[in-house]
Amino acid sequence: MTLKTKSVLLISSLSIALVALLWWVMFFATQKLPSQKKQLQNATISFQDTLYKLSNVKEHDDTLKFIKNNTALTNSLFVNQKDALNLIKTFEKDAQKNKVQLKIKKLASDINKADTSLRFNLDLTGSFINIYQFLNAIETYPYFININNININRAEASANSKNSPALATATIIIDVLTQK
Repeated sequence: MTLKTKSVLLISSLSIALVALLWWVMFFATQKLPSQKKQLQNATISFQDTLYKLSNVKEHDDTLKFIKNNTALTNSLFVNQKDALNLIKTFEKDAQKNKVQLKIKKLASDINKADTSLRFNLDLTGSFINIYQFLNAIETYPYFININNININRAEASANSKNSPALATATIIIDVLTQK
């Protein structure tokens, strides 16, 4: 064998060995690709989630600033439980103003619910128009008032009241939201 042939064989052998080594390195490198792809996907999802949370922080910060700036207004919409007597006096004053007889009963709250409201049963007697005007007055109160039930009936007419306007009776159950 000549030197030229020996060098071609040596270069060919080294080339084949180098290709085999390169294939072996590529084979093991590509074996890790699916796990690296999964790690990259998880990192991308985590990054997007963090970015979303950071964008919501600004919204929450704006909401908290609004609440802080409007706390007095919000508190004025709820009745303080200590001021319930003033609310009852307001009911009585409006009933008198609208020529309606009023009986108020404070109802027990539902035990299963958090006690966040005062529940009243208002029994009214008067003309339908006067009862209607009393309800309009309640609607103008600066509190959150939920009217749960209204039952209006025509009252029995007596012999002496045949010339007077027909009376009506109304039973109204309301919840007034309170401060904690």
